[in-house]
Amino acid sequence: MTADIVVWHRDDLRVSDNPALRAAGTDGRVHPLFVFDPHFYRSTKFVMAGWRFSTSHLSNSLRHIKNAAAA
Repeated sequence: MTADIVVWHRDDLRVSDNPALRAAGTDGRVHPLFVFDPHFYRSTKFVMAGWRFSTSHLSNSLRHIKNAAAA
């Protein structure tokens, strides 16, 4: 029986080199969770640029994983 494992992403949306995801993936079905907290992300230019970079990187990583799984 496989376990359902929730991996809570706080401010790090990395997928490919995330040790928590790697460990969880060996033990069961992984359910990544990210909760956007507007109080944590103030609307400064620096923070918003980082947020855009993180979400873009996450999207690219997930696309790569999907393509690799389909191959």
